Amino acid sequence: PNAFNFMSYLQNGVDPRTGQYTVSINFPVLNANNLRGPSFSLQLAFSPLNTLDTGFGKGWSLNLSQYIPSSKMLALSTGESFKVTGSGENAAIKERKIDSFHFSFLANKTYRIVHKSGLVEELKNYGSGDNLVALTHTIYAASGHAIYLEYDPSEFGRRLKSIRDEQGLLLEIDYASDNSIKIDIAPDPDGVSNPRARYELGLTE
Repeated sequence: PNAFNFMSYLQNGVDPRTGQYTVSINFPVLNANNLRGPSFSLQLAFSPLNTLDTGFGKGWSLNLSQYIPSSKMLALSTGESFKVTGSGENAAIKERKIDSFHFSFLANKTYRIVHKSGLVEELKNYGSGDNLVALTHTIYAASGHAIYLEYDPSEFGRRLKSIRDEQGLLLEIDYASDNSIKIDIAPDPDGVSNPRARYELGLTE
């Protein structure tokens, strides 16, 4: 996209809770399954409190839910984080003030987040030992239609590779070796390998 369009997706400011400068890039909403849902908006955000590098540079991360079994910490796609204090179906979360979601432990070391909106996320474990983390692999709309998230391993852990619905690819990320990252929206809408939109991010030391 040109600079005008790119800036329209950029948000920045000072977090009133911490006084720290934050910035986020909101990508176009993915309207899956011929508008039957779920709708999903990918966001890349920077926080100075985030010291990790997940492939986008230190402090940058995608708004994807994850659960870390070793610390029992749950991070939601909304940006909220909670410590899970219970287990089983609708596990207890003592510090949660508003009953806006339920978190459940399922069979085969998988997990489910049911949001009050009707959106459902299913997470499964990737990695092992200290690097074990549960990431969202399927998101269901209230209608039952789904999108599927795929990851690939890297030195940074598991990185989001693509999002697809029941018809095909919605989004694809290419972590090129020349310090650039390409994010394609509707990677092949016409069968000719031309994405409808491409965002390219350059990494600097």
